[in-house]
Amino acid sequence: MKKQKNKRISNNGGFTLLEILVALSVFAILTVMAFEGLNGTIRTSDTLEQEAEKWKELMFFFNRVESDLKNIATRPIVGELGGISPPLLGASEYMDERGINLSLTRFSSALESGKSAVMKRMGYRLRDGQMELLIWPALDQPTRSEPETYTLLTGVSGLNLRYLDEALEWRMDWGADSIPRAVEVAITLDTGHTMRRLVALR
Repeated sequence: MKKQKNKRISNNGGFTLLEILVALSVFAILTVMAFEGLNGTIRTSDTLEQEAEKWKELMFFFNRVESDLKNIATRPIVGELGGISPPLLGASEYMDERGINLSLTRFSSALESGKSAVMKRMGYRLRDGQMELLIWPALDQPTRSEPETYTLLTGVSGLNLRYLDEALEWRMDWGADSIPRAVEVAITLDTGHTMRRLVALR
C-alpha cells in the first residue's frame, strides 16, 4: 500500500512527453496567430497612411486649381507666332502637341500679399497618369518657350473639364474672350473613383 502511494506521487510530479508536445504545439499555434495579427495590423496601418497621403495630394491639387481659376486675369496673351490667345483656354482633350488641357492667365500670389500685381501664364495637363502644372517664364510668348513642369498628382486615369457659359449651358471646351461662369474639374483615379470640384467664377 505504501509503495502504490509513492508511485502516484512520482507520476504527478512531472509532465509526460505527450503533454509537453501538446503544450509546445499550442504555443506554436498561438505564436503564429499573434504574428499574423500583428502583421495584419501593420499592413492596415500602411494602407491607411497611403490612403491619407493620397487624399492629401487630391486636396492640394483641387485647392491649387481653384486658386488659379479664382485669380484669373482677363488679359489675353500674345501666343506663339504672334497669335492672340484668350485669358482661358480649356478642353478635356489635348489642345496642342504639348498635351495641355487647360491654360490661363492669373494674378500671382504677389498681388494677394499686397505687392504690385504680377500675372503669369499657367497650364495643366494629364500625361502618363500624372497631373502636371506648367508655368511659363513670361506672360507673352511671341516665340516658342518651354514651361517649367511640376507633378501635382499621380495615379490618374482620366480628366474631364466642363465650362458653364452665359446661357447656363455646359460646354466641353472654352476659347472665348470672356470668362466662364463656372468650371467643373473631374479627376478619375486608377482605383476607379472620380472626384469633382465645381469652381464658381462669377
